[in-house]
Amino acid sequence: MRVISLNVNGIRAAERKGFFNWMHLQYADIICLQETKATPEQVNEAIALLTNYHIYANSAERKGYSGTAIFSKTKPL
Repeated sequence: MRVISLNVNGIRAAERKGFFNWMHLQYADIICLQETKATPEQVNEAIALLTNYHIYANSAERKGYSGTAIFSKTKPL
């Protein structure tokens, strides 16, 4: 099983810089992101083309701060 964890410093900025193209090349089973700086809805919007992962996102109470997301090929219990 391959697990990747990284700080994206904003998922929408990472998307513009080719993060999802890079992500597809990693063949990771689980990807954990920190500092998404987005609401769960914004995370879902940013990853709209990503269909082979279950997505779990959490945001900070204050908009534009922190936030995490987990992408997992296998649905967790």
